[in-house]
Amino acid sequence: MSFMQPHIEFASFYLVETVHGTECIPEDVCGAVTDPRQLQDYCEGDIYFDEDIPASEQVPELRTGWIARLSAPGYMDCTDWSWHETEDEAREYLADTYGTDDETEEE
Repeated sequence: MSFMQPHIEFASFYLVETVHGTECIPEDVCGAVTDPRQLQDYCEGDIYFDEDIPASEQVPELRTGWIARLSAPGYMDCTDWSWHETEDEAREYLADTYGTDDETEEE
């Protein structure tokens, strides 16, 4: 059994544009957001803001869908969240991106 296990769930989440790309923040992690600056502590990179619009008016849209990552039960180790239209797409993404136990055992 692999140290890192798939963690897939149907959830509400925010997509945030940062200097490191688009980051997925589950709502159950950050709570309801009324100002995008509330999400900065949950992002790896600095959030991009349109300088012509006040930051408090640039709240990311709350979305609902399948989110996925690998995590180590009982530890803090995990990959970044990704978002998907279906549970099957989420499973396929994890397998394609990180491999599977079967591939590791064959090597």
